Amino acid sequence: MSTDLDTRLRSAGMALRASVEGLEPRPLPTGSPTRRPMLAAAAAVAVVAALVAVAVALHDHDDTDVSTDPDGVPRLVLDESLVGLPATGAAELPVTG
Repeated sequence: MSTDLDTRLRSAGMALRASVEGLEPRPLPTGSPTRRPMLAAAAAVAVVAALVAVAVALHDHDDTDVSTDPDGVPRLVLDESLVGLPATGAAELPVTG
């Protein structure tokens, strides 16, 4: 006895329809509990953004403070070497430009 695929799918569909017959969907909850944390997070982000804006507005930045000669080329020197890679020397490279 052999049953083809269409017949098996039809019988499965009828069984599924019969099992859900008469059922009604539950209504969605009105006051979602996930809304409060989202509002709290949005308020926290707004407060942080306001504090950053105030800090930037009040920051006195003096553009005249330069640690190197503006016409020269800055030289970068390591404060400390990487683990296992000690600095072995330095060389002065010619400035082009």
